[in-house]
Amino acid sequence: MTTFNPSRLKEIRVIREFTLEQVAAGLGVTKQMVSKYETGLSMPQREALVKMAMFFSAPLAFFYKPSIDFSYSCSALFFRTTSNTSGKEVASARISNQWSFEITEAIDSLWGLPKADIPTFETGINVINKANLLRDHWGLGVSPIDNLTELLEAHGIFVTTVSSSALKTDGYSQIVNGIPVIVINRDRGSAVRQRFSLAHELGHLVLHRNLSETEYKLHEKEYESEADLFANSFLLPKLGFDPMVHAAELEHFVYLKKVWKVSIAAMIYHCIQNRILPVKGIEYMRNNKLYRLYGRKVEPLDDIIPLEQPSLLSKSLTRHVFDQDSFDRFYSIASLPLDSLELLAGLKPGCWADYYGNGDDWVNVAYSSSQPYYGQMTLFELEV
Repeated sequence: MTTFNPSRLKEIRVIREFTLEQVAAGLGVTKQMVSKYETGLSMPQREALVKMAMFFSAPLAFFYKPSIDFSYSCSALFFRTTSNTSGKEVASARISNQWSFEITEAIDSLWGLPKADIPTFETGINVINKANLLRDHWGLGVSPIDNLTELLEAHGIFVTTVSSSALKTDGYSQIVNGIPVIVINRDRGSAVRQRFSLAHELGHLVLHRNLSETEYKLHEKEYESEADLFANSFLLPKLGFDPMVHAAELEHFVYLKKVWKVSIAAMIYHCIQNRILPVKGIEYMRNNKLYRLYGRKVEPLDDIIPLEQPSLLSKSLTRHVFDQDSFDRFYSIASLPLDSLELLAGLKPGCWADYYGNGDDWVNVAYSSSQPYYGQMTLFELEV
């Protein structure tokens, strides 16, 4: 595309959490004009585009980049909503998934990436059995999973991250043009909580990938419960976990948490559902020991078990992007705001600062990893 793409302006405004009024003030135009830019009713001139690039700290090429051609297999956006979930949150989640897809697509087109390995199971198989069959398919047996993030990446499921205390969800996922992407919110809890979120989103990709957006939203609570059951069954296979449970004692469950890297709350739920120990004994341990000593939001080992870090995308980029030429080659395809690209790909902030600003199409925008975007600022003289 050699002309301005209105969708890109809306995408970056939503991601940056700006209102139309704030963008209008930064660009020195009216709110109505920004709305016309976003809907394609008016095309910004070069000077206005440069202002946009400065305001959002984005490459000019981003605003010319074509929208994703959704011509392959796509799923619904699996985003758990609550009564106070805003439309902006869902829109931002959708954009994060799509940008993650664009990053993987750029890397795959240049250097290749693992292909998705999510088997299709026959109808009539229940959720627990599907979790066990996936374990079999991936050769896991019934042992604990040491690093779930690495496991997913090894099987072509791309894990990216965002950091948002305002986002009221642990993670979300979607299959975009055949590429499964899971986004985890780093600001939501401990390592074991994030592992369960990964397994939950994996459940959606296995169980619900053929659902339309309408079908998913119509029975959202049911599908979310199924994803929870899948996660519990995948992380705690009965044949491996159940024989290790011997006593309704907090110290014993702390030991099990260390081995399986699953929350005590999730293990208690598993034990009650599968009648592994007397319910009264488990409930007494939970209420009079776990909750009394730690409360309901914190558990033993939460500060000990390390967070898992996605590495597939960052390792590929670190290996292949090492000078100005390799950066230009990759970034001319990706053409996303650099701070967002770094975050989603798991790169160190500012790792490409020396290269950014030297290319033909992003020469006009300064970059600062400590200031992801500039907000309102005056336009300085530029060579355009």
